[in-house]
Amino acid sequence: IDKTNVTILSVAPQASVGPSGEKIYKGTDTLNRVWLADGVDFTGYDTILVEEVKIDPSVKPKDEKEADRLSLMQGTLSRGFTDSIEARRIFKTVTRKDTDLAAATKGLKLQPTITKFSRGSTATRVGIGFGAGSPYIRLNVSAIEAGTNKEVFQCELDETGDWFGA
Repeated sequence: IDKTNVTILSVAPQASVGPSGEKIYKGTDTLNRVWLADGVDFTGYDTILVEEVKIDPSVKPKDEKEADRLSLMQGTLSRGFTDSIEARRIFKTVTRKDTDLAAATKGLKLQPTITKFSRGSTATRVGIGFGAGSPYIRLNVSAIEAGTNKEVFQCELDETGDWFGA
């Protein structure tokens, strides 16, 4: 997550929308899919509201343990996004409160959504190895301009690995 904020700001300003209005995604060294609206560089925004991480309705935990891990990741990621962006000092105000965004001169809403999740399998990791059975998470992250509700950024984050003792 820390690298993401630097990557977002370094996406080359090129055409971001195709002839039919479709988003043109680019890849970076840390992100496979990044879209940035034409002319957006984040320097004019003073406040960013990091919304609570949502879980896409298609994500169905396979058991109670996976549901617990998903809930844990949801809270951890919300705090992680906030802390990471705040540490970078990209925005004057980084908040999780709607009222702070309402008072902003120009603000953004960061809307992260978990679109895939698996806690993995300890038995598979131990029995097979080589990355088999590893936990997996995919997030779709959008930034929406407050006031206009215009989407100005979207990326997809994928992470696989033993990052929370599944």
